[in-house]
Amino acid sequence: MIIFWIFTLFVGASAFAFALIGLQVGIGLSFVYAIVAMLLARGILSIVRRRLIVAERIAPEPDILQRTVETNRAVFWKRAIVVALVPIAYLTVAYTFFGLAPEDALVALPDFLALALTQLIYLLFLLGANFMLFFGPFYLYTRIGKTMTSGGRSQPSRRWTASFG
Repeated sequence: MIIFWIFTLFVGASAFAFALIGLQVGIGLSFVYAIVAMLLARGILSIVRRRLIVAERIAPEPDILQRTVETNRAVFWKRAIVVALVPIAYLTVAYTFFGLAPEDALVALPDFLALALTQLIYLLFLLGANFMLFFGPFYLYTRIGKTMTSGGRSQPSRRWTASFG
């Protein structure tokens, strides 16, 4: 659809102006920034278009090759955005809660991963120990052949009688 390309062109122009005026980078880097913004906008619009097609709000492409390309493009951008959310979330949390700039957050990342993986290994060990604590006796009983349904020497037909001296 031509409206997607027009919208993408407007996104690119505004991103170029923002990078040139707001971020005060050169023309070359502003152009690269605009291209990346246009690609990202086109990817998001591909995802939106695919959802509209699946919801039967608009008709799919009549050409099967174009339909395949659009589907693959939407799948690619959906996966790329999900993968990009991990570092974005990390950098956002580092800045919001700890006041770390992105450079400082990247320097602190190996220490954070070492701490997190140590705690994860410790948690998995405790989960395994608790599992064995609760289900270990049942496993041992099944290994030696006892079942929980047989009461051993109990005799259910015998009644308890009280004898008073």
